[in-house]
Amino acid sequence: RGSLPGWVAPQFAVAAHDAPAGNPFLLTELARTFAREGMEADAAGAQRISGTVPDAIRGWAGRRFAAMSEPARALARSLAILEQSELAVAAEHAGLPPAVARKAADQLALAALVEPGLPLRFVHPLIRAALYEDVPPASRDDAHHEAARLLADRGAADEAVAAHLLEAE
Repeated sequence: RGSLPGWVAPQFAVAAHDAPAGNPFLLTELARTFAREGMEADAAGAQRISGTVPDAIRGWAGRRFAAMSEPARALARSLAILEQSELAVAAEHAGLPPAVARKAADQLALAALVEPGLPLRFVHPLIRAALYEDVPPASRDDAHHEAARLLADRGAADEAVAAHLLEAE
């Protein structure tokens, strides 16, 4: 069917609007995913929206990601953990020299995975979520621990460090 029921909880409506950031294609793909998974348009469903990545988005991001160089993939994986980052932080997290990271960031921007410019951030939270889901859980745990250490060493706000610690075991 690919559409939502006639009634939706207000929290669900807000979350469904915010997740695709007003992009009609992304909203349509989210609605199809909700219908296919039998998601209820209630407050509990609203909580699931941010973790829902439609197959069409996962496939699109995966194809773009697979075509990247290994440094670009490493930087994208680190950015998926960090969510947004200065280039130097993402480069260190990915284990890349600064010059290599700059070229990798340009490659990611040309592929329309990240916004051009700094700080580094994905063009859309659903793109980030698709790449984040592809990081195996144990590796994701290690990456969050490393992000927390790296941010703490750089004097980042306690909240930024704690956010990564909360994501790790």
